Amino acid sequence: MLIPLLAPGYFYAAHDGRHSVFYIAMFDASLADGALWPRWAMHHIQGYGYPTFVIQAPLGFYLANLFVQLGAGYTTAAKLAWAVAFYASAWGMYALIKHLLRKASESLTSARDCLDPVRAAALVAGLVYVYAPYHLVDIYVRAALNDTLLLAWFPWVLLAFDRLIAGGMTPGWTRRLGTAMLVLAGTLLTHSFALISFAPLLVTFVLFRVGLAWSVARGAATEGRDA
Repeated sequence: MLIPLLAPGYFYAAHDGRHSVFYIAMFDASLADGALWPRWAMHHIQGYGYPTFVIQAPLGFYLANLFVQLGAGYTTAAKLAWAVAFYASAWGMYALIKHLLRKASESLTSARDCLDPVRAAALVAGLVYVYAPYHLVDIYVRAALNDTLLLAWFPWVLLAFDRLIAGGMTPGWTRRLGTAMLVLAGTLLTHSFALISFAPLLVTFVLFRVGLAWSVARGAATEGRDA
């Protein structure tokens, strides 16, 4: 998936290919002018300027600017940001599926000399997630930097909230709550549309997990009284 990013040059013919690089350049220029949270793209609209970063969420541009500060050019910084999104997506989906199947793995007979089926399933899930057609289109057809980075957050958010709900009020719940809030904030700071596109899915997932946890706890309580 990342091999095309290693090629020289840049895919400016993609839908937002020019925009992604231009936004990184304008974000870097605003930071250089002393704006810690840039709002204004000074050379947008043929030099008149435009409040681009009031509309565009900033976290992806901070990531790309980190590579700029390390000496990368703007196009290379964009490619490196996509590479981070790719690995974060794969790792996040791997961690999520491994977490969800952990109880199933505990019921299996473990053997150190064979591949753990849960880890194998998580690995396949991570690969399927990053090689899904929409993921590939987001990078190489649309060149939508923030959209691709947003996809990287989804499994991490679901994982954080599932751990929060599954752990209940056991010790460490404040740490789990803080982690869930931070990854959710990262999602919203990566793409402005996440509040509309992802929030309903997250609310549905949380309600389902809370209902499931309540049902399990109620069943355990009933069994305890019967015993």
